[in-house]
Amino acid sequence: MVDTEQIKASALDAQTRCYRKIHHDTWAFRDCLSGLLAQPGLSAETRLGVAYFGWVGALNSLRVGMAGAEETANEFLPQFRQLQKKLKVDDAMLCTSIEGDCTARTARMLQAEAALPKAPASQRPARARDVDGHQH
Repeated sequence: MVDTEQIKASALDAQTRCYRKIHHDTWAFRDCLSGLLAQPGLSAETRLGVAYFGWVGALNSLRVGMAGAEETANEFLPQFRQLQKKLKVDDAMLCTSIEGDCTARTARMLQAEAALPKAPASQRPARARDVDGHQH
């Protein structure tokens, strides 16, 4: 059985440790969360709480146009979705692990997920360049 309280506690811990690092961009925030996720021996529930908070925090920053927010959100989205699927945690339960409007957040998550590239960048073909060297 999934420990939903651990998911919530991990998201709150990630918020306490890393959210203050968002000032002008989200890269320090991302690096802080990545450091938490790199710790050995973390449970899947802990990893899910941290990665989900990473996406939610970046999503909030994206709304105000903060540098790096979309990149950071797109980095954490597949991470938490993979863990969520592995643990069989539904969207409604996961959303309640962090306060906010779950209807809007879940809709945004599905929209963002649909917009993600299907293959890693290394497997996508290079974009064509025109005669001036611009990519299209």
